[in-house]
Amino acid sequence: MSDTTLIELKTFISDKASHDQLKYWCKLQGIRPIVKARIAHVSIAESERIQEMIALVSSGMTPKEAARKLGNTKEEAGHLVTAPTSPVLQELKEIREAMLAMAQEVKASREENRALRSEVLSLQKCLEYKKPEAAAMVPQRESPISSESQDRRADPREGSPAKSDFWKELQKVSAWLEGVVSPFVQVFKG
Repeated sequence: MSDTTLIELKTFISDKASHDQLKYWCKLQGIRPIVKARIAHVSIAESERIQEMIALVSSGMTPKEAARKLGNTKEEAGHLVTAPTSPVLQELKEIREAMLAMAQEVKASREENRALRSEVLSLQKCLEYKKPEAAAMVPQRESPISSESQDRRADPREGSPAKSDFWKELQKVSAWLEGVVSPFVQVFKG
């Protein structure tokens, strides 16, 4: 245990300073109250700084200006105290930097995607207005494979005897499927 005398933070609550204001002022000055039994305590030196802060703010100064005037603000305290960096902290910093770089890449990809979308939409609108001219620009697709073109292929049975048995079975299955599917196809063609 420490031998320092601690004062409850709530003793400074008055019509000039609310509890939330005191917490904010402590944060501005880099004061970290010690919490015991859910009650915040500050040292005597810190309590004097809080009293000076109350006086400055009640005289019309903003809390940030008052904290700067008193010195040892959170920003100044951060510059004065430098903690040694551990390997874990260094690795976390590297991970953070990598994640920020990835976020920038995602943002750039989104912007590129947005630009491409608008370009595609403008092309679609152009095609709607110039359908006859656009039809000539669109490459024609080849017709789907018909049964005639399948007959022109090389016969895979010209090889090993194992392939020929497999090919025969495959033709049987193909003929069966054609018999099952053709009535349904005829309905849609007619």
